[in-house]
Amino acid sequence: MIYLIWGVLNILLILSWLWIGFSLFFRRKNIAVGNSRPYSIFFVVGLLVLLSAKSKDSVAPKMSYNKPTTVTIVETGKTLTNHISIVSIRDKESGEILTQYTDSNLTGFMSGLDWEQSGVYESDGKLEVNGILSWRLFGINFFSQSKSFTEVISE
Repeated sequence: MIYLIWGVLNILLILSWLWIGFSLFFRRKNIAVGNSRPYSIFFVVGLLVLLSAKSKDSVAPKMSYNKPTTVTIVETGKTLTNHISIVSIRDKESGEILTQYTDSNLTGFMSGLDWEQSGVYESDGKLEVNGILSWRLFGINFFSQSKSFTEVISE
């Protein structure tokens, strides 16, 4: 539920930023000329945050594995609005998980949330993924927490 509230807060902040931008640009009468300085500062800060944002496409692609593999997709950490998808890649001959090729990502309604995987471990038929969940508001990182999800794997 807190993820949903955080996402809605992010959307409301972006919509208010757009409203302030249009109001300042078109000099609407709902913002008085003398009171436009705080709105202008808010708009400029938001514009700087948008211009300094890093693209997700700038992440370097992972190297490929040239031997036969099997791929398993597991969903864990399910909440009302999102979940963590783990794509585990195993060597077909040994059945060993290839941690450097295994990936996880946050899917669903994730406005204001960012997931960064830090490790994948397997023991006793359980797959554990560790990472950092960052809470962002208008692109600014407010809080980061380490999270660990464990899921039973059926072969």
